[in-house]
Amino acid sequence: MVDVFFNTWDNNRINNSRPIDTNDPTYVIVHGYQSTGGNPGNNFTPQAWMSEMAQNIRDLEGNDANILVVDWQDGANTLNYFAAADRVDEVGVEVADYLLGQGVNPANTTLIGHSLGAHIMGEAGEELRERRGEVDRLIGLDPAGPEFEGGWFSRPNSTDYRLDPSDADRVVAFHTSSTLGYDDPLADLDLYINWDDLLQPGASTFVGNHGYAHTLYNDLLDGFGFAQSNGTTLSLSTINGNTAGSVFVDTFTV
Repeated sequence: MVDVFFNTWDNNRINNSRPIDTNDPTYVIVHGYQSTGGNPGNNFTPQAWMSEMAQNIRDLEGNDANILVVDWQDGANTLNYFAAADRVDEVGVEVADYLLGQGVNPANTTLIGHSLGAHIMGEAGEELRERRGEVDRLIGLDPAGPEFEGGWFSRPNSTDYRLDPSDADRVVAFHTSSTLGYDDPLADLDLYINWDDLLQPGASTFVGNHGYAHTLYNDLLDGFGFAQSNGTTLSLSTINGNTAGSVFVDTFTV
């Protein structure tokens, strides 16, 4: 069984003595392959983007929110990507078990996952729907493609084994890497970010493209908006609103 740690974000730091208030909204953030959300082995130090995201949510919600930073480094820190991918369902069930054990209301919960973490949250959302009720929102940050979207020798995974629109009341996917990410639509709103460009802003490799998904979501949480040539603006309200379908956006636009 993969060791999973559920770290409570307070204000600018993890504080695992902070209790969960089931009357408040809950946000859960999980990482992907070869990453960490903080555990005893690294003195509970999450990836920088996770700390930034947790604090951005704290700044938006004030003190009245439960913010959990989830660590499954025990299963993700391997050279064998496919072994890590095969642990997605197990970790997703552990996330659901924990939330149910804490008495968290799925209808007041947002699940956020990057790469393999997006599919983990898909599994968690499915488990919660079947056992307690539908999750309010699920944000998939460049959901992982390899072993999930199929290829020359395999068919795409069924929706039981990956993120899909039934995993929450509203599912949003950021697509930022055609190499490491899932290319086809798999959410209520699929945002294809700078899809015709070789590299994302600030990226020098396809790995950087993959990470741009959480960079962009942090920018949106921080209040940034990106004007589009059609007169619309990509902002946090786009994510939280009613926009649906596949939408191509340009974040290079000034």
